[in-house]
Amino acid sequence: MKRKLALGLCTSFLALSLVGCSSPKEEAPEEKAPEKEVAQENEGAMTDGTYEVETKDFDDNGGKAKVVVTIKDGKITEAKYNEFTEKGDKREDEGYNEMMKEKSGTNPAEYEVEIEKQVMDVQSAEIDGVTGATGSSSKAKTLFQKALDNAAEGKSEKELIEIK
Repeated sequence: MKRKLALGLCTSFLALSLVGCSSPKEEAPEEKAPEKEVAQENEGAMTDGTYEVETKDFDDNGGKAKVVVTIKDGKITEAKYNEFTEKGDKREDEGYNEMMKEKSGTNPAEYEVEIEKQVMDVQSAEIDGVTGATGSSSKAKTLFQKALDNAAEGKSEKELIEIK
């Protein structure tokens, strides 16, 4: 009698563990579908206009960043990313661009354009970023996301945000 009970319990546990191991593969595609639906809903819900978000403070290297996003018919029609110092626009500083290219393999003249292109291509802030510009890519994602959140809320005032 005890053996039958033990065998029954072991069989039950084995069956439950097999069912538990096989279910994530079947459910994974369903989990991604709602995210896509939410992104599509947000795109359509964005209010036409221009939205600007800038870092509030200069970073440790003396730089700030800003994005300007233009929405028309619920889609991103223009995405601008720019880093600058008190001296001016990093994208236009030839000496800085040469130094950064040697140091990290890229520079603002290249990675700012690539970040803008990625935002336009994916129509969101969920970009891959640029190798060699990890910090700038992360900052851009944060700024673009805030601008797109503002577009969804219809908040067109320029916003300054802290990025740590």
